[in-house]
Amino acid sequence: MRKCAVLVAVVIAGCGNSERPDSEVVIDESALSVYSKEHYPKTYQQWGDDGVERIKVAERAALIKSAKQMKCDKVEYVGLSEQMSSPPNKIVVFADCLNRWRFYIDQNSEILSSERTK
Repeated sequence: MRKCAVLVAVVIAGCGNSERPDSEVVIDESALSVYSKEHYPKTYQQWGDDGVERIKVAERAALIKSAKQMKCDKVEYVGLSEQMSSPPNKIVVFADCLNRWRFYIDQNSEILSSERTK
């Protein structure tokens, strides 16, 4: 009886894991935004040079976090969520996956929400 209880606990715990193992994560850096003052003057004006560098770090971390999600088949694009972010401190980025899942991830690599897009 005890073996069955342990086995059931392991199966239940395994079903709740929503991230793939690191060995299965594929990272495509072309999904990252490329920030320049010429193409993103508003972002540089609001966040400054240091803020844009922090955004880049947050986007790279979000790329990795979203690529680990079982719901995401492949990350296509990562960018700053202007609606959810608040300069100079609160950075929230979104990661769009090929299969239309979108993840909103903060600067601490925490997933705030996810949704299917149209």
